[in-house]
Amino acid sequence: MEDGSESDDSAIPAEPRLKYRRLGNDLSQIFQNDSLTSILANERFVVIGTEKGKLIICDHDGNKTKDVCSLKGAISCIRTDERGEIIACSTLDGHVRVISLFEDAELELKMKFKNAVHRISLSDTYLSSGKIIIAGEKITLCERGLLGSKKSTNLAITKEVSQIEWRGDLLTWADANEVKVRTNSFGHNHN
Repeated sequence: MEDGSESDDSAIPAEPRLKYRRLGNDLSQIFQNDSLTSILANERFVVIGTEKGKLIICDHDGNKTKDVCSLKGAISCIRTDERGEIIACSTLDGHVRVISLFEDAELELKMKFKNAVHRISLSDTYLSSGKIIIAGEKITLCERGLLGSKKSTNLAITKEVSQIEWRGDLLTWADANEVKVRTNSFGHNHN
């Protein structure tokens, strides 16, 4: 006879469990002398940014496959294009780099800003347009021009941006106090 003190565990849905594994191999050695400040993963690779300004590509087991670049300041943000052919990063000392994994110099950018760059976002059409949003004390649209020239347009003055996303004509960013959305054709040329 049941007194109601025992419960039927099969009636309680099991909590979802996240399966994971710790990446080791080369990452273990890297983290002995440096610390992680930014990370991005896709189906092909994991990109890590460090306090000492290193941008490194690893496989999904933590084996280093490429030292992408080394900058002076801590990496604050990493982005890739949809195909994983372009990697962009920003640093707290104001550098922004866009690097082609296929070493296509026409797609690459090197920029230096006076203040920290906290976040970046690549245009959906970066391969053809060369456009990137830079978020520091201002939200700035930068685009690659002919022969490596750069054009910049300030879109907003803001506090430190914690997140930014750009999709088509929609730009959304957040700071400590609010979320803002801008919708228009700021990122496209209309002739």
